[in-house]
Amino acid sequence: PKSEKHPKATNAPAPVGTPVVAPVVAPVPSPVVAPVVAPVPSPVIAPVPSPTVPTMEVVGVEYSIAVGDTMGTDMMDLLTEIETDLVDAMDILAPEIVAEILAPGGRYLKANVLALRNERRLNAVVQLPTAIDSLMMMECADSVAGEGVLCFDVVHNITLIISGDTVPEVFAGLFEENMDTAIEEDRLQDELIEINPNSTVIVFPSPVDAPVDAPFDAPVNAPVGAPVDAPVDAPVDAPVDAPVDAPVDAPVDEPVDAPVD
Repeated sequence: PKSEKHPKATNAPAPVGTPVVAPVVAPVPSPVVAPVVAPVPSPVIAPVPSPTVPTMEVVGVEYSIAVGDTMGTDMMDLLTEIETDLVDAMDILAPEIVAEILAPGGRYLKANVLALRNERRLNAVVQLPTAIDSLMMMECADSVAGEGVLCFDVVHNITLIISGDTVPEVFAGLFEENMDTAIEEDRLQDELIEINPNSTVIVFPSPVDAPVDAPFDAPVNAPVGAPVDAPVDAPVDAPVDAPVDAPVDAPVDEPVDAPVD
């Protein structure tokens, strides 16, 4: 019998079926919970003080001086030496007065509540050198008059540079008052001697002008030779005669014709 033919084995691939794709499930996003943020307070910006523009105040301090031993001295050389010594002495004294006013518990801070509250922002300095504005010859007082003694009235300008919470005019006025007191206490004189031990200058406060009284006329009825301010008796009014009525003229009779016989 014929042998049965067996199919030959082949290397042909087995038929592949259509691939089955599993459905892709899109991931469901989990709900996002917004974080609860506590309210942040807005930052508080401290106010920045505006820069204070310094103010310059010129204080004219007045005082008088007497200069001895001027006989035979060249006047220009004398005046130059006087001005130089006075400026050098004032350059030392003026900053001391400012420091005393601004010192803790000083006169200015006691009198000014605003300055006391802002003490650290208050500042004043003296612009150096100071300067003599005028040096005018004057008549010497009896206490310093003498042979060869010359007297001068001095105006000394001191420039203050003031900054901070203050009124410049008020500070300048207080400085002038304190400087006048210092001159009365011979503090400028002491500085002058320190600068020039051979100085013959004597510093003293400017004389205060006495008030000029208005001219006063003596009353007319003042007795002759009586002082002007002597009390004057009130004038006695002379009696006034009562008015006399003017006489009334009697009526004049008209002439009567004589009877005719």
